[in-house]
Amino acid sequence: MEENIFNNKEVSVKWDENWGKRGNENAEKELFLQIPIMRIRKRSEEREREEQQQIIEIIRHLVNNNNYIVHGYWLCEKKHEWKIQYTNDILRKYLEIPRIMYSFFWKRCEKCNKDDGTRKMNLITSFRLQCPSYNSKKDPTIEITRHLEWNNHYRVFGNWKCLNCQNRWSSAYTWISLQKFIEQKHLVQGDFFMQNCKKCKKNNNDNCTISNYKPLELSDSEKPHIRKLCAKCQHGATCRHLPELRSEYFSI
Repeated sequence: MEENIFNNKEVSVKWDENWGKRGNENAEKELFLQIPIMRIRKRSEEREREEQQQIIEIIRHLVNNNNYIVHGYWLCEKKHEWKIQYTNDILRKYLEIPRIMYSFFWKRCEKCNKDDGTRKMNLITSFRLQCPSYNSKKDPTIEITRHLEWNNHYRVFGNWKCLNCQNRWSSAYTWISLQKFIEQKHLVQGDFFMQNCKKCKKNNNDNCTISNYKPLELSDSEKPHIRKLCAKCQHGATCRHLPELRSEYFSI
């Protein structure tokens, strides 16, 4: 079992009414000094930056959306789960301290700690957006899985259509606008990374469209990640495999 990646000291931080106002130039510095510097062992700086960027980009899309109640959701390696509700004000304050906001989304599983003293910290798994009951036109809950976000896009299962030859196909390597995913709106060109039609002789990228899409689902069997089909991989980023969460293995 991987050793605890954080030190065990925890610090509670309270936000006062002057937070974020001009003239409080040392606020971030003072807060930074209060929180222990959590050096992550066995974890590359590149991966830390990627995870932090994923959280920042997701929160930026949530802070101005008042249509949902936002919960952070955690799942430990023993499959215990828990959640924390976030207000828009709290999320905005996190964005003001990007250097240390990453540490706020690491939480200890209290059940594991109580059962066997395990003090391992867990990074947030997803953000769940609960739609108020009065808005019946939207799905009751939208889940944004953190590791499926990249470059303000979100990976989904998409049904494609070539407008040249009418060929249709499905792909679990579909990357669409994160904002459109949250709003559950129809996609137009520019809202997704284009895929090629394998049958169309013209091979015209501009004539392929996404008919509909849905969130990815975990597969019962492990399937290799095909990098040549993934826009994220093709643009030089890395899709990371997390076996404990089976993060990259989905129904295709």
